[in-house]
Amino acid sequence: MSTASFLALLISRRWIIIHLEKQQGRGEFIQRYLKDELAIGLRAAECYADNYTAWSHRAWLVERYIHDQKRV
Repeated sequence: MSTASFLALLISRRWIIIHLEKQQGRGEFIQRYLKDELAIGLRAAECYADNYTAWSHRAWLVERYIHDQKRV
């Protein structure tokens, strides 16, 4: 998979995540999907060590999680 197509895929995943959070609430997303999303990002990052997009997606997820934890 090319970096461009991987980037498009992650943008789509981010859009889905944001809308899941709106519908189900952030806490629900974290409990159900965060671990899987991090695992997907890690797998992509390990397959392509220089894949900035995969590492960026993982950082985005962690940032959202930390931001959510500050609210609690």
